[in-house]
Amino acid sequence: IGSLGTVVGVDSQNEAEKIAMQDCKAKGGGGCKVGMSYHNQCAAMLVGSDVTLSRAESITVAKTEGLKECAA
Repeated sequence: IGSLGTVVGVDSQNEAEKIAMQDCKAKGGGGCKVGMSYHNQCAAMLVGSDVTLSRAESITVAKTEGLKECAA
């Protein structure tokens, strides 16, 4: 993984994605793109030979679902 942009507590998806892109680029990212947007949920990013993004109602469920997808 290169650079990662994140943001929390923003009222709109468009604003959140814009800020996250700016954050990624400010950290040196050259090919930044939105990998996931979510509202009122927990998210997990699993990194192995590939990157898996997962979101759910709790961090436990997000991790479990992400691990399932990673293993598939």
